[in-house]
Amino acid sequence: MKKIVVRLIKINIIFYINNFLYAFIKTKFDISGLISLWAFSPYFILLFSGIVVDASIRKELSGIRKKAIFDLLLRTVAMFINFYATTFNFGAVAFNLLILAELMVMTINIYLEISIYKYVKEFIDKNKVLEQKILSEEEIKNILEDYYLKDKVMFSNLETEERKNLDNIFKVNAISGFSMVCLSILFIWSTLIVRIAGERYRFVFFIFLLCILAGYIYITDIKLSLFYMDRKQFKKVLIRDNISLILGIFILYISEGIVYVNTSVHNILVYFIGALFFIPAMITDKIIAMKFHEENKKNI
Repeated sequence: MKKIVVRLIKINIIFYINNFLYAFIKTKFDISGLISLWAFSPYFILLFSGIVVDASIRKELSGIRKKAIFDLLLRTVAMFINFYATTFNFGAVAFNLLILAELMVMTINIYLEISIYKYVKEFIDKNKVLEQKILSEEEIKNILEDYYLKDKVMFSNLETEERKNLDNIFKVNAISGFSMVCLSILFIWSTLIVRIAGERYRFVFFIFLLCILAGYIYITDIKLSLFYMDRKQFKKVLIRDNISLILGIFILYISEGIVYVNTSVHNILVYFIGALFFIPAMITDKIIAMKFHEENKKNI
């Protein structure tokens, strides 16, 4: 977990350096063509920076959840401040004040992340259980090689029921990895691909989008039915994740395929709001990944 917080601090530094560079270059030079896609970079970095919020859904880390969420929200505010700053000329009073405000937000971010790191360090020093539940990269490699390429020697001592549960976890984890790829494809297809298709071909690309979505819903049904033994919980998560995802895709498609089609305008706020609806499905996949770690840690 300490590594995750250190990674967050590094991502945070990259986020602000990227922001300041973008604000400087955007206001000093003409950004056009493929370089204009740079405007999306703060948004994607922001998504990656949610790793601590993601990890804090675990009960052991509830003490950092509020700080982690506030840290992410501050970075979101900084992103919008930065974009607003680029609407003014470099060196203008408004530009300088906005950049100063962003620097203040950055300072608070750094303070929060140092605080989160200290909390996690103290927690781990007192309770080793948290670290013990996480597989190292080397352990994951050995487990996967043993399970898929060798004779499953590491699991030879398991009882029949335990072996069945383990096989189930491996299946769910594999499907979960594939569903994460599908989520990425759905987001890119709903935004960049639809925009590239233009008004003439947007309907054709919309049909392809529906096909990808149908495939995702199908594998999600299989994934969750294997993971949740409680049928009520299965239905609850299935309905929540799918409805939320459909709403997110709908928002993104309306923006890119109808409102801003055949224009050079990119509404970052719409991208952000649309992506928020992808989060429940992403959190479910993270829960499945953590279960994979915990179950396999027992057999090492």
